[in-house]
Amino acid sequence: MTLRTTPFHARAAPANRGSAWRRHGGFTLANAYGDPEAEALAARAGAAMADVSWRSRLLLEGARAGDCASRLFTRDAAQLLPGESMETAWLNDEGALRGTGIVARLTTYSYLVAATQGDFDWITRAARLFDVSCHDVAAAQCGLALVGPCAASVLAAAGIGAHLSPLGVAPRNWHGRKLLLSRWWHGYEIWCAPHDALTLWDGLVQAGGAYAMAPIGLSAMDVLDLECGIPASGRDFAPARDQDAKKPLPRMLGVAPLIDEKHVQFNGRSAHIGGPYEQCSLMGLEIESQCPAPHTPIEAGGRTIGRTLHSAYSPALRRAIALALIDVSEALPARSVSLTLPPARGRGAFSCVDATLVRLPFLPIAAPIFVQD
Repeated sequence: MTLRTTPFHARAAPANRGSAWRRHGGFTLANAYGDPEAEALAARAGAAMADVSWRSRLLLEGARAGDCASRLFTRDAAQLLPGESMETAWLNDEGALRGTGIVARLTTYSYLVAATQGDFDWITRAARLFDVSCHDVAAAQCGLALVGPCAASVLAAAGIGAHLSPLGVAPRNWHGRKLLLSRWWHGYEIWCAPHDALTLWDGLVQAGGAYAMAPIGLSAMDVLDLECGIPASGRDFAPARDQDAKKPLPRMLGVAPLIDEKHVQFNGRSAHIGGPYEQCSLMGLEIESQCPAPHTPIEAGGRTIGRTLHSAYSPALRRAIALALIDVSEALPARSVSLTLPPARGRGAFSCVDATLVRLPFLPIAAPIFVQD
């Protein structure tokens, strides 16, 4: 895969004084501009800005775009009005999870599909059946996310305006430049043409000065995802891109709320409804340690009852946390469990640590800092 820089790179590079970069989604992006823990805290204390140009965005256009979206996704996107969005999922023929994301209705005959990991070939093949065009718009549009309790104030100070309901999407005219404003993930996203990228970055930085706003990298955004209990395709689970794959089950990964079983048209519905009962449940794990424990067995009463997925240190909670797949019969909130940490710097031997099962999310989206001692 050819690596690219985003249109914001000319501003991100001098701000990234430690030259901490990461390859992600086909782009070279800042992993952190300074201290990633401080960046994660800043996103909960005030306002922070992140380059989200790497996120997949596909545009469905045509007279039957609504029919196509209704068939593809587990919630009926055809019922959306222009300017409305919904969280949704899509399944393979066997009812296993291919992906999750946002579908937004931009106009009567156009829908935008946004996700952390795209599924371009499959969606394009489906679109052809409805005589609908499918375009990857990532090259024609880049984006910045504004997160934190002061994000709306920064947008207002920049003259963009933050009057938008959650999951809303609307065009904005900003000093003669066409923007698209959305509220899809942790806060707001502002999408623009590549030639307007540096002007947008500078305008937001200037407006955010009164709120101590600073850019944050992928590491801090990963922590926010984890604190919000969001499992990521390719990191926490392998998507069911093979049409015969029978796993992962959507309910097992906590995405059952994204499936409307009253919606009778979506792909994989029959297999999902008549499929096997899930054996695991997605929960959170608060670890009595500052050391993350990814992909580690979880024990209780001398038995292994599950395993962790992604794990990281949460500066807001002052401990390591993890997503965890727990046997359904063992998935009890506030239950005490244990896990073994491998040797690491400053810890020369394996060590057993206590942990507690909790409901997700650990912290709500855009919640202020909450410290639990």
